[in-house]
Amino acid sequence: MRAPALALFLWGVSSAPLVVSASVTPPAEAEESPILEQVRELDAVMRPTAERLLACGSEESFLAALDTELCRTEGLARLVAMMRELDGEALTAALADFSARTDESVDASVLVTTEELRDELRHGFEDAAKLARLLVGPTDSEFVRQTQALSQYDPQQLAAAGIAELGGPRLSPQDRRVGLAVLRSTGAMFVLAVAADTGRTMPLWMAELAVRLWRQGHEQLLAHYEHRSAPALREERSTPIASLLFSFVWLEPDALADILTREPATLPLLREIATNLPKFFGGSIDHLRLRPNLHTDGARDELAVDVCVTADAQGAPEALERFDEAWWFDAARASNIEIVVDLRRV
Repeated sequence: MRAPALALFLWGVSSAPLVVSASVTPPAEAEESPILEQVRELDAVMRPTAERLLACGSEESFLAALDTELCRTEGLARLVAMMRELDGEALTAALADFSARTDESVDASVLVTTEELRDELRHGFEDAAKLARLLVGPTDSEFVRQTQALSQYDPQQLAAAGIAELGGPRLSPQDRRVGLAVLRSTGAMFVLAVAADTGRTMPLWMAELAVRLWRQGHEQLLAHYEHRSAPALREERSTPIASLLFSFVWLEPDALADILTREPATLPLLREIATNLPKFFGGSIDHLRLRPNLHTDGARDELAVDVCVTADAQGAPEALERFDEAWWFDAARASNIEIVVDLRRV
């Protein structure tokens, strides 16, 4: 399934209500609002993900863990499903209300240890309110049309397709960077919401990083839909997983994340495969595809790399043979799991 590329940009819309609802005790009459009910349904997915991230001890380990968590589609799928059920006007009103009551919306004793971070969160709620207003704008608006176009897809399939888009041929390098930034924004939102809900004070480095990641997703979304130049991304550090997300179209991302978590030594080898293949195929590669490839008895993990070339590509089988003989047969001996490199025509 090929989802609209813009699916990458839509998950950031629902992040602010989750942070708000976790950070603020709502008035009694709001207890049964649809938004709060749907937020509670996300808790089973959101909390374990956030707890794993909150246990990280450095910015590098946090980013690496965050990118791995983004490959697990359940949380993204729940967000997509929630967005479909939200009352857009109620969401807009709730965000406008919370962004106007910043002293209640931002709990300095839990999330924020500096006034600068308080201001960042305040602006984050304001940007989310702007995005929500776009969501309930004229039915012929670009934002509404593209959001509605996603309703034909199953949320789980849409989440997986969005991850696959990062390594596909349709997105420019800049769009891939922005797509990852918005996905990271959603993961950072999980962390902020759970930290607020559990009443813990985050280390300053983690609070600054999480808020920065959360904010940049909204900034990129607003710039896109307001047809203006986007600000520079605040945080672009790569990770081994991010490098693979940009190099391959991922099929079955949840299974791949499990395999790569068990076998982290495979990450640099896959990156080398992505770097070396174009040297033998030239410009005939349409894209590279990474997928799990289990033995029939399920006894051992196996990965497959599909070299997807155009239907009229000449000399592709010979190029694969040269790749095997010149580099791959020797390099494959270093892998703890079997990796099959094969040819596919698209």
